[in-house]
Parts: sequence; C-alpha cells; structure tokens
Amino acid sequence: MVDELRTEDGLETQAAPEKEETMEEMMQQFDVMGDFHRGKILEGTIVDAREDGWLVDVGYKCEGFLPRKEWTHKVLVEETEEPQNGEKVRVQITNISQGEDAQLSLSRWRCEFDERWNKLEEEAAKNETVTVKGLRKVKGGLIVSCYGIEGFIPISHLAEDGRTLNPARLLEQDFQVKLIEKDRRKRRLVLSRRSLMEAEMAEIRQSFYDQVSEGDILEGDVSSITSFGVFVNLGAMEGLVHVSELSWQRNAKAKDVVSKGDHIKVKVIGIDKENNRISLSLRQTQSDPWETAAERWKPGVVVEGTVSN
Repeated sequence: MVDELRTEDGLETQAAPEKEETMEEMMQQFDVMGDFHRGKILEGTIVDAREDGWLVDVGYKCEGFLPRKEWTHKVLVEETEEPQNGEKVRVQITNISQGEDAQLSLSRWRCEFDERWNKLEEEAAKNETVTVKGLRKVKGGLIVSCYGIEGFIPISHLAEDGRTLNPARLLEQDFQVKLIEKDRRKRRLVLSRRSLMEAEMAEIRQSFYDQVSEGDILEGDVSSITSFGVFVNLGAMEGLVHVSELSWQRNAKAKDVVSKGDHIKVKVIGIDKENNRISLSLRQTQSDPWETAAERWKPGVVVEGTVSN
C-alpha cells in the first residue's frame, strides 16, 4: 500500500520499505569475492590438514578444500610429499557452490597436468621430435616421461622395422621420439622411436656403402651365433659369416670356432644394398692350409689323423 501524507504542497506518496540485501548479494555487487571461477589457477596457503584433504586459503570468502585424491595423479611423473600447514600451493578451482554451504573445491594435479600438457604442445608445434626419458618396462613396451607426463612407446616402435630392442636398454636414458597419438581428455600419449631410428640407420648404411667395398678387411664383434652362421656387428651394420666361411676345416661348428663377444677380423665377400645384407668370411682372413700342404706333408712321411666323416 502507498500511504498518503498531507502536506502544504498537497499529497505526497511514500513507498513501502525495500527488501533487505543479503551479505552475498552485497559482496557480489561490490566485487568482494573477486574473479573466482571454475578452471582459475590460484596460489593459496595450507591452513589445516584433514584425513581426507586440506583446507587452503586462496582469498575467497571461505577456505577452499583440496581432497587428497586431487593432490597428485598417476599420469604425472613426480615425487612430491604431502603439504604442511603454512606451505604455499598452486591449485585450480574445480567447483564453486553458493549459498549458506558455500564451498570452493580445488585440485593441484589438474593444474600441474594442464601446464605440462601445454608445454608439450608448444614444443611439439615447433619441433618434429620431443625428448623423453625411459621410466619402466611394461607389457608391450616402455613407459617414458614426456615433459613430466607419462607416455607409452609400443615395443614395435622402439627400433627400426625388422629389429627388436630390449626396453631395459632405454631405462633412465634421454632420447628423441615422435608423437603419433595424443588425447588431452584421456590423458593419453603414444610415441615412436622407430621412424627416427629408420632415418638415422638409412644415413649410416649409405655412409657404410660409400666407404666399404667387396674384398675389404673389417673388424667387428660376434653378436650372435646360429646353426647357419655367425652375425658380426661392424658398427654401422651387421654382417653374416655363413658356416661355410667360418673355417678351412670341414663341417666346423660355429660354437667351436668363435664365442659371442669375440673381436674378429672378417673379409667382405658380398654387399646386397637392396636387402641391406653383408656377407662376410672369417676363413678368408686366414692362410689357406692347402697352400702349405706340400711343405708340411712329404711323400713317405707317416702321420696320425682323425676320421671326420
């Protein structure tokens, strides 16, 4: 109702009293709460520790809550201790509830993840490769640290096509890889070393072919022994010494001639660039026993021998 008051000037109207503002409305009107919104990154101070998390003073009208599950995450590569009262911490707002039970929900690991992922994308945009560090072997491949985020390299992408590599050799090692899959929402990183190794090996092989010819004598280490011959690591490439080229002795067995790890001299007897195969000979680096047979065995001389066949 509007009351009528009689004055000298006539009638004057008086409005009914306005509804009283709440404290929250007044704080919003004068921006007392500041710019707090979901996703905002803040620096706060731990003020209390609870069984399920921590209370953090971030300058909001109430203290924010940082649950223990939001402190770190398995996708982050880090070893961080739980915070103590009075310690500064950077957090991200995950939820804001208003009303009498107003609460600010916070997360530390989401803030860390976003910063590291942004750094990864920034570097990936500038370079074709990124640097990672081998962390641990898992079924099917290797887990690596990529800008502080765990990534996965399938075992088929650790070495060039057709070759295998023990993931343990890359543990605690820094090396270059290419990104082949990234999904921020799923926090998924898949990387490859294979394409880089293939390009690198192609250059190494070409350099080898330019410098080596059939008939050259090279040195290398026995890398593996099989029933059909011996593989020799020449540095740039591996070559095969077939059993027939191991020794001048007939029917010689590879394991009786050399041992794995032996440093030997070999002769290049074949180069197949198309299939990247190098044929080697061990016996051709040694003197042919038939060339001195006449000097060692004279007519009428009696010698002892062993039946071999």
